[in-house]
Amino acid sequence: MSASWTNAEIHLVAERAYQLHLQGKHLDAAIIFEGLLAIDPRNVYCLEALAALSLKLGSAENAIEYANRTLAFSPDEVEALACRCEANILLNRFLEARQDLELMNQLRAKTHVARLTMRIANAEEFSSNLLADATSRELAR
Repeated sequence: MSASWTNAEIHLVAERAYQLHLQGKHLDAAIIFEGLLAIDPRNVYCLEALAALSLKLGSAENAIEYANRTLAFSPDEVEALACRCEANILLNRFLEARQDLELMNQLRAKTHVARLTMRIANAEEFSSNLLADATSRELAR
């Protein structure tokens, strides 16, 4: 961390970024969190926030990157695991999503496990229905 910023100052700016997120200004919040990471690249809160904001901004790949960085510093961060799981679901990477689900289950994150189990099941069903519809259309030709 840069000697010119205190933890309290970083916290104050992060709080402002969080408020922007709550107001739906996700890009503005992400820009601030990115700036804070330039000051403190190991800040787990900022990394985790950027994982969640990346999902809001429609970038599952970035969400995975930020979640991975978070987990490299703090392997038991349930929110980072949940973000990475969610991103993998969006990318139809169900095996990876289930691996994160198992880690969350080991950490006893029951609410996340219940919600994401349903998300995976629904996404897998939707994905298989799309494949079946595409196959039917091809056979009809």
